[in-house]
Amino acid sequence: MISRNGEHNCRSMSFSILSLVKRGSLLRDVLPFDAKRACLTYMGRNAVWQAVRILGLKPGDEVLVPAYNCGSEIDPLLHHGLTIVPYRVSRSTQIDIKDILSRVNRRTRAVYVTHYFGFPQRLEEIVHFCRERGLFLVEDCALALFSQDNDGFVGRLGDVAVFSFRKTLPVPDGGAVVINNPNFKIVSPLEQPTIAPVLAALVTSLGRSAERWSHIEFDGVKRSYRWIQSGINRLHKRKRHFTAQGKSVMVRGVGRASLGIHDHYDPGISWLGMSAISKRILGNVDPREVAVKRRQNFQYLLPTIEEVRGIEPLFRRLPNGVCPTAFPVLCENRSELCRKLNERWISAIEWWSGYHPSIRWDEFPEGVYLKDHLIALPVHHGLNVEDMAYIGACVREIMSEAH
Repeated sequence: MISRNGEHNCRSMSFSILSLVKRGSLLRDVLPFDAKRACLTYMGRNAVWQAVRILGLKPGDEVLVPAYNCGSEIDPLLHHGLTIVPYRVSRSTQIDIKDILSRVNRRTRAVYVTHYFGFPQRLEEIVHFCRERGLFLVEDCALALFSQDNDGFVGRLGDVAVFSFRKTLPVPDGGAVVINNPNFKIVSPLEQPTIAPVLAALVTSLGRSAERWSHIEFDGVKRSYRWIQSGINRLHKRKRHFTAQGKSVMVRGVGRASLGIHDHYDPGISWLGMSAISKRILGNVDPREVAVKRRQNFQYLLPTIEEVRGIEPLFRRLPNGVCPTAFPVLCENRSELCRKLNERWISAIEWWSGYHPSIRWDEFPEGVYLKDHLIALPVHHGLNVEDMAYIGACVREIMSEAH
């Protein structure tokens, strides 16, 4: 039986392709920020790289970063020669203001804050502190595109804010660095990426959707798309110099998986801008529809997950204005749950499972806990109530069998 989620993957692919040929809206009508104060980048991680340049940070400057992180946002900072100083993030993904303030010293130049899964952090106190001390504030809104709080869209309070459109929308590439501080100027125009890396990213995205949409035992689709992807990768092959490398990271005496090769920063993309293909797709997005559908899916799934023994929703309520990236849940045996959900054509993800080797993880048990226990369930705006019912039923069935 092919699930409703499998049908969604097909619909998602169709949406991406049709978006290339439809006449799109102006980007300024889609983006949740002033396009005149933004630089559209190839990916979110090179938006971070450009943010460092815009703020004028120098090698040796310290940047306070959240101890719970993807890792790919850390590499661009290290590539500039900056010193990262992690601060505590609670198990509920709230930044620890007191811990941040305690780590500031004369070398500190900036504070980096992440809005996890589209849920805004409360920044009033940290904004006031940064302005008082002359520190820069960087907002990471990669997971918070279209999210709002009581006063407007997320990403307006930092001196700069970085976005990654790929986390929310079906685009092969695309990110942005937005300059809110009027004392800074936008960077010079970026280079347009060649068709090869964009096509490789698009084939990868569509191929993964095809894998999930097709029956798990049908390997023809997998082999075909991997063969095409391999050929395209060879076409635009270039030498990659990573800021950090390593197969494992020791945490409490136990080896944990480091970041995958594609999660590390590639300096070769530093000056690349967003592709014309992604701009065309983005121009066909209705931000209000995306937010409404994602909120509906999240709220439908919440009561079901709350009743399932053995898992716990990371967020038990959905505040007004939040556009959720996914539905995050905590689970002791997440690898098993994730594997069984994938077998049922549900694209659950072991969220941010890789450990960046530059962080002393033993000092941040809350970050380690989140790294080891979080699963992201899909609430994509291409899904509907029937899809959510199927996901909920599968989670309930799998966890019931486990207990």
